[in-house]
Amino acid sequence: MAACYSVEPSKGAVAHLTPRTQVWALYWFYIAFGVNLTMPIIPAKILMMDQLKFDPYTLSMMNTITMFPWIIKPIYSIACDAFPIFGYRRFPYAFAGILTHSAMCLTISLCFQSIGFCCLFLCMFMSSLGLVVADAAVDAYVIVIVQRESKSDLGQFQSGVWMARSVGAILSTAASGALMEYASYSAAELMGLSAIIGMSGLISLFFVQEEKVSYDPIVKHSTKPRLWVFAQHLTQRMKNPDIYRMCIFVLLFSASPTPGNAMFFFMRSQLEFSAAYFSALSIISHVSYLLGSYIFMKFLKHIPYRAVLKGTVCGTSLVYLIDLILVKRWNRWLLLPDWLFPILETVVLGICAQIAFLPIAVITARVSPDSDSGSAYVYNAVISVSNISTIISESSGGFLARFLQVTSSNEYRNFPILLIVCTVLGLFPILSVGLLPTLDDVNATDYDGNCNDKKRR
Repeated sequence: MAACYSVEPSKGAVAHLTPRTQVWALYWFYIAFGVNLTMPIIPAKILMMDQLKFDPYTLSMMNTITMFPWIIKPIYSIACDAFPIFGYRRFPYAFAGILTHSAMCLTISLCFQSIGFCCLFLCMFMSSLGLVVADAAVDAYVIVIVQRESKSDLGQFQSGVWMARSVGAILSTAASGALMEYASYSAAELMGLSAIIGMSGLISLFFVQEEKVSYDPIVKHSTKPRLWVFAQHLTQRMKNPDIYRMCIFVLLFSASPTPGNAMFFFMRSQLEFSAAYFSALSIISHVSYLLGSYIFMKFLKHIPYRAVLKGTVCGTSLVYLIDLILVKRWNRWLLLPDWLFPILETVVLGICAQIAFLPIAVITARVSPDSDSGSAYVYNAVISVSNISTIISESSGGFLARFLQVTSSNEYRNFPILLIVCTVLGLFPILSVGLLPTLDDVNATDYDGNCNDKKRR
C-alpha cells in the first residue's frame, strides 16, 4: 500500500526553524510533560483517601482503570494519521491533549470540596487520555530525529528526552511536597497550580515545525474507512520480524511479577515509615531515572545492546535480595538503618529500568518505518506492550502475595518466599534477549514508507 499522504512544502506551526531550536522545544515539552504526569498525584491521593475514604483496593482499581488509555496508545497515533486537522497530524492533537488535561485538573481544583466519585473518575480518566494523546502525537517528532541520528550520536536525543521528563517529574514532586508542607498549600490549590504549569508545554509546540499534508488519492477514494486502512497498515508493519520479536521481548521483560505493593504495606505497617519518607523515595526514583539516562548516554550507547539488557535484567531481579535483607532484619546485625535499604533498592531499580528501556526505545525507533505517517504508531505499539506488561507485573505480584498469604495478620512471615520467587522469575527474560535485532541488522535494513518487508542491502 502506498503512503497515505503526500506532503506539501513546509508550512509548520513556525516556519524556518533550525533543528537545534526544535530539539530544545521538545526538551521543554517533556519537562512540562513530566510535571503534568506527577504533580497531580499527591493532591489526587489526598482527595481519594481523606475526603472520599477510598480503601486500598478501590484506590488500586482507580489507578488501573485510569491507566487504560496508555495501553491502547497506537490507536491515537493511527487516529492522528487518519484524521489530520486542518492538514496537520501532530500539533492539533498534542495541543488538544494538553488542554484537556489542564481543564480536568482545573475542574477538580474548583470542585474539590463537593466532587463525587463519578465526577472524579471522569476527570482523572479524561486527564490520562489527554496526556497519552499528546504523548503519542509528539512521539512522531522524536522518532524522526532519532532516525536521522548518526551512529556516533545514536541514542543521545532519546536519552535527553527521558532526562527532560525526569527533570520535570523531580521538580514537580519536590515542589508538591514543599508547597504543602511549608507553604500551607491545600490539595485543591496544588491541583489548580498543576493545571496552570501544564499549559506551559503548549508554548513549546509552536517551535516544532510540521509539514502540512494532503490525502493520497488512493486512500481518499478508497471504499474502506481511513481508520481501517491505517489499522491494516499497522498490522502489516507488525508482521516485520524485528518488530514483533521486539514486542515479545518487551512483554517478557516487563511482565515479571513485582513485590512492590507488598513492600509498601510492609514499610508502612511494620517499619512505620512516614508519608514524607515515601515522598522522598519518589524524588529519589525520578533522580535515578535521570541518572540512568545519563549513564546510558555517556557510557553505554556504544556497547552492544544485548549485553546491556542482560546486565539490567540481572540488576532488576537481584535487587529484591536487598529487600530480603530488610524483611529478615539482617541489617540490624550489620548495624545499618532500615531507611537505607528502600533508598538503595529505589536507586538500583530506577537506574537499571531506565538503562533497559532506552536501548529498546532506540531500536524501536530505528526499526519503525522511515516515514512520518507510519513511524509513530509502530513505535507506540511497542511502548503499549510495555504498559500492558506493567499492569501484568503488578497484578501477578499482588496475586503471588495473596497466594503466599503475605499479610500483616501473619506478620509477613512468607514475604521472603515472595521475594525469592520474584527474583527467580525476573531472571527468565535473559533467555529472550536474542529476540532483539542488533544495530548492525537495523542499520543494514531499509524501512521504507511502504508496507513491504525489510530489504537487505
